[in-house]
This record gives sequence, structure tokens and C-alpha cells, in this order.
Amino acid sequence: MSERVERILESVGEKVRQLLQPERFYAALYDPVREKIDFYLPADQAGKVAGPFLFNQPRPYHGATLLPDCAIAQESVLLFERDLPEELAEKGLSYWPDGKLPRSWIGAPMIFEDEVIGVLVAEHWQKPRAFGDSGLRVLTTVARQAAQAIEIVRQREQLERRIENLSAVEEMGRALTAAIESESKILELIYEHASKVMHTDNMYIALYDADAERIDFPLMYIDGEPAHTPSRQFAEKGEGRTEWIILHRQPLLILTEEESVAWYAQAGRGEYIEQPFASWVGVPLIGGQQILGVIATYHKTDDFVYDEQDQQVLTLIAGQAAVAIQNTRFFEQQILWGRQLEALYDIALNITSELDLNAVLRSIAENANKVLGADFSTLLVYNADLGHFEEGGIRAGTINVPPSIPEPSGHAAHVAQTQQLDFAEDAAQHDWTDQVFIEKYQVKSFAGVPLVYQGRTVGVLFVNFLATHRFSEQEKQLAGLLGNQAAVAIVNARLYTDMDQQVRERTQALQEERERASEAEKLAVIGHVSAEFAHRMNNLAGTIPVRVEAAKENLDPSSPREAKAIGVLEGISRDAQQLLQAAQEIRQSTEARAPEDVDIEKLAQVAIDEVTSSETKVGDKVAIRISSVPDLPKLHVERNRLRDTLVSIIRNGVQAIAGEGKVTVQIREAQYRYQPSIEIAVSDNGSGMADEVLPHIFDLFYTTKKGGLGFGLWRDRAFIRGLGGTIEVQSELGKGSTFTIKIPLAQNQGA
Repeated sequence: MSERVERILESVGEKVRQLLQPERFYAALYDPVREKIDFYLPADQAGKVAGPFLFNQPRPYHGATLLPDCAIAQESVLLFERDLPEELAEKGLSYWPDGKLPRSWIGAPMIFEDEVIGVLVAEHWQKPRAFGDSGLRVLTTVARQAAQAIEIVRQREQLERRIENLSAVEEMGRALTAAIESESKILELIYEHASKVMHTDNMYIALYDADAERIDFPLMYIDGEPAHTPSRQFAEKGEGRTEWIILHRQPLLILTEEESVAWYAQAGRGEYIEQPFASWVGVPLIGGQQILGVIATYHKTDDFVYDEQDQQVLTLIAGQAAVAIQNTRFFEQQILWGRQLEALYDIALNITSELDLNAVLRSIAENANKVLGADFSTLLVYNADLGHFEEGGIRAGTINVPPSIPEPSGHAAHVAQTQQLDFAEDAAQHDWTDQVFIEKYQVKSFAGVPLVYQGRTVGVLFVNFLATHRFSEQEKQLAGLLGNQAAVAIVNARLYTDMDQQVRERTQALQEERERASEAEKLAVIGHVSAEFAHRMNNLAGTIPVRVEAAKENLDPSSPREAKAIGVLEGISRDAQQLLQAAQEIRQSTEARAPEDVDIEKLAQVAIDEVTSSETKVGDKVAIRISSVPDLPKLHVERNRLRDTLVSIIRNGVQAIAGEGKVTVQIREAQYRYQPSIEIAVSDNGSGMADEVLPHIFDLFYTTKKGGLGFGLWRDRAFIRGLGGTIEVQSELGKGSTFTIKIPLAQNQGA
């Protein structure tokens, strides 16, 4: 449990003690992967911790047979305050943590996005019925808030860990670039930098000699100390984990000793160290299409030491290591390449330390020209899962016109699919040449370089020459090395971009969830106040018509003076009737109604008709038009509340038009957060809104209308958000506004 989470739970403990005054409060965090519960027992105001030592130790999760575990299993708040032993016996439950039973016990699960992350527990030994329904509501609310806060902290800590890991990989990349004098130095650097981000007391690097079918172990650490392990023939005692990774070119993650035993129990498997370690993770060292070996680290006795993030980081390290090993071997074989190799490593340093994808692509293209002496280069990004190129390619050099997306059957696709280097000294005579491109840019020679990472193509680099160029063997090998470096850089940048996007999306979702909860609470309070006001107004105004009629009976209509008084009384009676009608409408609007399947096009027409009947300029100066696609799916919502929302938005559009104009209602299917949705766009050509107004129009009690309350748009957004949807506005002063509502179908389907 991190210090940040402990601080959150300490704050939660203070709040619970203030609101419920329990004799003991504790929190239990649930880990579904390890099936364990970790306890936190905050100190009281005097700084003392009440409870036995066993609270300090995680314990196995027992499901529905034990308090407080059953609150997690049932995903619901539990309240015991009558006779705890009897109630536990009735439900077949046991009490934890000690033999002393409290007289009142309440536990509320902490639930975030339908996943239970723990439970908050309050106990009272002296007082029965110490908490009641109010305590149940309080602890439920606190548990929900605590769950959100804890998940935000966990997301932040995960991002910090990922950034730390990527920084370590980046640092290792720089170190590896400078370590080309010996392969042993590279291996020690791998161990040194891997040790910064994961447990490596037991770690080895195995190098594979395919020609000799032999596995060497140039680096081995056992219990934190260097060790020597002799070479072995490939699979001489059966297929071990190292052999499996080499054969399958895939990483392998073992979480527990039980998994380890089961893995070796399969036919053909062989254990070479006579011990199925508890936690184990290994990844392949792959350079281009060649399998170089395996990096693996393990813990002998503890389960769950490694996770998928450790596997990802070790994979990135292996990618860097494979490139470094290949570069070193190449350097040792061809010492005459000194100048070009030095330039290549400088490029590798630049592109692998950059995390912005566009900057990485441009750096690769620019430096390819520098290393090979080319005139311009084109880099195309490839999606191996979908089998096609993506937008966002880069062209750099004397010609820098952005490239178009290549044809699926063209030259670029051929290089991507075959993963083979392609050198054309006479571009015009090449089998796959695009003659239009060659003639347009006067290309005489080119090299096609596949960018391959762990056997998957991530891009294709074309290096172009405007004069005929003869490629040396050194240049061909340099092009291959550059392709390997570029592939690693692209994968690193994509990984960072994906993680950053995930964190931003999760943070935004958490913020919107908190806003929805706050809006729902405010809406409930406003509804209660409105209903009470309508009730009182009905009581006060209900007797006015009766009294008016009684007063009229005492007046003579033939008398001019009394006839005038009768007219005044009748006006009072009409006003009272309108007040009573308004009270009836307010009361009906606050009553919750069951959702039903709604034809959104018909409901929108009802809303238009209501606005038309209440706004006199509709039809005369303002036209309202509706359009929709056929066969729209129905929404499962409260009909009247959605109608009121549409009336509110359409009426705002009508009122925004000073002279003649039109309001358009467009309905279609769309996507919202990757879910099928219904989109309703209400546009007007009215006065529009200033930029400083737009950020506040959905704020409660904010209004630009004379005499307005600033309630309608806030209420409309709260209702739409409650359906899991969104309402947004675009506006330009003097040109009009468009309100766009999106409601997901997945959360609104009927039975």
C-alpha cells in the first residue's frame, strides 16, 4: 500500500470518526489477482491505533464466508446491529479479526467502475444500533468517494512508474550506444539498468548460436552475485523456457509457483535448474528477423513479483539490447566502418531518446539522408494488425512534399510484407518502380528499408538518390541497422503516446463521473425544493377561486362600480388558476418516471410542437425544421425529461433569433466514446455567444438572459450525463449556435 493511498485512508478515517463516531474503523483493500486483502487501521485523534497486530499483515481473501470479506463478495453495504452472533450464525458467517464481537458492525464496499477495490468497516462494541440507516448512507457515500480518490492515485502512480521505466530504457539506450567496445559490457549495462526498474537478484542473458544449436550464458546472477553457467545444446533435456522463447519468439510471464509447476508438467518440457521458480519473466532478443537469445529474471520463492508492465519494460530493454548486440558484432567484424557507425549510433541516440512520434519519424528520415548520403527520404508508418499503411508519413530532404498513403498492392506494401531490404541502383528498371513517382521527382536510385520490431513491420523507409548510386555492402548493412534502430524508436514513441492517452482518458472519465455525481445530488435537492414549493403554492392559491366566486355572489353586476369589481375578481381567479396549473406542472416534473422505449424522431416533433405553441414568432419569423436518418434505434429513457430537455434547447435557439431565421434539428446515429449512440444537433442562426460566455453556459445559476435563473441548461446537461451521454455547444458571435447531444445506445436499451 503506497503512502499516497495511506494518506487518503487516513483522511477517510478522520471523516468517518467525525460522522459516525465508531469505536474502531479500518479499511481493507482487495487484490483480485493475488486474492488477498491488505488492511489499514488509521490512528485515532490521540495517535493510537486500536486493533491487534494482525491488521498489519495482508491475508487471503475468504469470499462470502467471513466478515468483512462478504461485503466485497456481495458488492453491497452490510449492517449488523441487533445481535451479531445470532445474525452471523443465521447467514453462516464468521467474524474477523478477533474474538471480541462488536454490538454494531457496518461495512461498505469501495466500488469503482463496477469493480470492488476494498471495504470500509466501522464497529461499536458498547452500543447496539449505533449506526442505523443514516450511518449506512454516510459510509456508502464515503466509500464511493474513497474508491474514486484511490483509483486516481493508482493511475497516477502507474503513469509515474511507466515514465520511470521509459526513462530507464532511454538512459540504457544512451549507455548502450557508448558501449560498443565489447559484448560483455553491453550485457552488464543491461543488468544494471534492468535492476533499476525490477527485481533482478536472479537474472540471466542467454545467447543463441543457431548454426551450432547451442545456448550460451554470458551473464548470470544468482541471489545477487555473478555466477557461471556452462553452455548447453539446444533442448538437450527437453524444451525449457529459454528454448520455448527462442522457438516462439514470444515473451513468457509466470506469475506463481503453481503456474510454474503446471508449465513444466506439459509434455516435452525440461527443467534445467531442478527448481520451478515462483515468479519468472523472460523475453526474446530479436534483431531484425534474427533471434539472438533471451533475457530472463526470476524470484525463487515469492509469487506475483512480476507483472505485464515488467514484461513490457523488459521487452523494450531487449529491443535496445538486441540492436546493441548486433551493432557490436557488426563493429567487431568490420572495424573499417568507424566513421559511418559513429554517425549511426549518434542517430540511434537521438531517435530513441525522443518520445513524440512525429518528431521520431522526422528524425529518422533526416538522419537516413545523413548516414547514406541520400537526397531525400520517405518514411511510411505501417499497421501490421490491419495490414495497411496509416496517415502521417514523413518526407524529408531536398523534396519534402508530404507522402500519400501507399496502395495496398504497391512497392511499399511489398517491402512491408516481405520484410526484405530492397536496393535499386537503376530505379527506372526496378520491377516494383512507381514510374510516375520516379519521373516526377527524377529519382535515379533508391533503397527500401523495412522497419521491423520483434518480427512485426512498423514502417517502411525509402532512401532516394537524384543521381545514380552504387550501394556498398557496408551501406546495405548500415541501412538494415538503421531500420532496426528506427523500429525500436517508433515502438517506444507509440507506447508512450498510448499510455499518455489512456491516462488522460481515464482522468477525464473520473472527472466527469465526479461531476455527474455532484449534478445528480444537486438535481435531487432542487427537485425536492421544487416539489415542496409546488405543494405550498397549491395550498395557498387553491382557495382563491372559491373565495372569488363567494365574493361575486355579493356584488350586483348591474352596478357599474360593482361590475368593475367583478371583472377584477375574475382576473384574480384566472391568475390563481394559472398558478395552480404551474404548481401541477412543477410537481409532475419532479416525479421520477420509469424509462421507456422512445422514438426519438417523434419525441423531437412533440418538442417542436410545444415550442411552436408557446413562442409566437415561430411560423411568422422563425422556422423550425427536423431531419433524421431512417430506422433509428429507440432510446430507453424517461420520455418527459428528454422531451423537456429538447424543448429547452429548441426554445433557446428560437429566442436567440432577433429577426427572421431558422432552427434545425438533425438526428442521426453516431459514436460516443467508441459506443453506438444517437446524436441530436439543434442549430440556430441567431445572435451566437461570445468566447468568454461559452465555458460557463452549463454552470448552475449562470445566465445571460434578463430575468433568467441559469437553471435550464445545467439541468439539461445533468440529465444527459446521467444517461452516460454528453451535451456540447459550438457558437460564433453573430452567426448562431449548435447544441449537440449524444446518448449511448448501450446504456439505454430496453428489455
